Amino acid sequence: MDRNVSVGSGERLLEELVRAAHLASPAELPVVLNRYVEAMGLGRAVIYLIDIQQRLLVPLVEGEPELELDTRWPDGPTGPTLSEWKKAPPAG
Repeated sequence: MDRNVSVGSGERLLEELVRAAHLASPAELPVVLNRYVEAMGLGRAVIYLIDIQQRLLVPLVEGEPELELDTRWPDGPTGPTLSEWKKAPPAG
């Protein structure tokens, strides 16, 4: 956060952002988010949506790259994917 933005004003801006996001349409979200990101001195932000297979993050606005997700366990490529893990019975 910008050092010129106090914790109190940062919290206020975050509350305003959440309130504004609830009132905004999906198409308005990037504009709303960037208004508050700039006010907080954080540079810029991008909103991503996950695809239905949960393997790719797709930007809400054009001009940003799609991001592939690595859903494997940290122990390597042989571990289950996140989708497989969600289907597994609980341990214990």
